[in-house]
Amino acid sequence: MAFSRHLLMLVPLACAACAPFPHLVTLTPDITGTLTRDGQPVAGQEIQLARGPDADPCSIRLESARTGADGGFKLERKTQLVLIYAPLVAPLSVSPFNVCATTPDKTLLLFRGLVPLYNARPLELACTLKELQPALPQPAYQRLPQAEPPCKVGQVRLE
Repeated sequence: MAFSRHLLMLVPLACAACAPFPHLVTLTPDITGTLTRDGQPVAGQEIQLARGPDADPCSIRLESARTGADGGFKLERKTQLVLIYAPLVAPLSVSPFNVCATTPDKTLLLFRGLVPLYNARPLELACTLKELQPALPQPAYQRLPQAEPPCKVGQVRLE
């Protein structure tokens, strides 16, 4: 009985922690990067910012860009308006995103990332295509370990 009284007092307190406060959260960070193959820049390659389940991580396209003559690309930050602010979970909140490359015959997963909703920093990628591998993963028991991921995170200078 005493437990239910304490629970009755905690419910309004927990609800009070969620305040109606319209604000923007970050779904994907600003991403800049370069794409190379055998040390040479890959020009004209379509790069996508995407979301999706493990079975098809590049299925929901948010934005795309083409690499320049130097292999460079830039994907803009995406935000979303949220109406409720929950200060207890805000520091732990993250949003998943994927960076993919599209070729005429397949889509390649280059990078998987998580961005904090409330403290997003720009991301700089250096992507090297050694072998083109499709974005659709194999079952875990059939996966072979890759010697090197296609993209490495570089140092980002904040200006």
